[in-house]
Amino acid sequence: MIIDFHTHAFPDELAERAVSSLLATLHNANSDLSFSHPAPLPSCSSAVQTNYRTIGCRFSLPDSGFPEVMYTDGTAKGIINSMDKAGVDISVLLPVATKPTQPKGINSWARSFAEKEPRIIPFGAVFPDETAEAQLEELAERGYKGIKLHGDFQGFYADDEKMLPIYRRCAEYGLICVMHAGLDCVSPHDIHVTPERMARVLDKVSGVKFVLAHMGGNCIEDRAVKILAGADDVWVDTAYAAGRIAPEKMAELVGKYGADRVLFASDSPWNDPADDIALIRSTPISEGDREKIFYKNAQALLGLQ
Repeated sequence: MIIDFHTHAFPDELAERAVSSLLATLHNANSDLSFSHPAPLPSCSSAVQTNYRTIGCRFSLPDSGFPEVMYTDGTAKGIINSMDKAGVDISVLLPVATKPTQPKGINSWARSFAEKEPRIIPFGAVFPDETAEAQLEELAERGYKGIKLHGDFQGFYADDEKMLPIYRRCAEYGLICVMHAGLDCVSPHDIHVTPERMARVLDKVSGVKFVLAHMGGNCIEDRAVKILAGADDVWVDTAYAAGRIAPEKMAELVGKYGADRVLFASDSPWNDPADDIALIRSTPISEGDREKIFYKNAQALLGLQ
């Protein structure tokens, strides 16, 4: 079994516009950062030699006008086709609300999608404003298992005081809190969720099941594991790791976090789940640890056992 803990899709009528907008943001960030940072990013895994320019080089969409590539068209059908090709059994859908008017519509669509396709587990979209606690209460009442927050797109830093009540409500309602962590193309010069900020959060709140995407921090994995490994309330996912983190480096990170704390994830459509599956299968760890990463940890966290 394989559970992909980190995927994205959009309503059919919005998918093309959403994908084009995201590709434009990525393209602009690549152009900007390749100019400013021609050398490999010092904080990235040395085994990978990733630099700002190559972060988006795997993406492309036919007729989009951009050289970057995506691995689905961003639609619900696209993600299901991708799952089928890769052999993924269940995907967690992580919608993000970038405006306060968006959560109701996004969550209604995601819920409808999951009702038609039981292999999809939707998390709730929440916008972190003064209505956030009420949004969380509604999501809990509807049986959602978690939420997705993205500081770069939603305009907050992980340790902002306004975020602490949101985290505490997640703990109260038993909602998993998935957060983008590390570099993002929308604000590549200003990382909103760093391991240092998360450490301050963990000092102030407890009982929240945080899942920090991209092995704790996109392109800052070494900083993240040094600070966050061993934290009681932290899991990390492998989203966007294929092509960026070498198998040997992945084994090192898994060893430091502990295999019990690592969740398989692709970040589809930004990565092909098949590539991320190949990465985990080629990572030199035990078969027991591989099973934990592929599905057992997710089953336990989601209450599927």
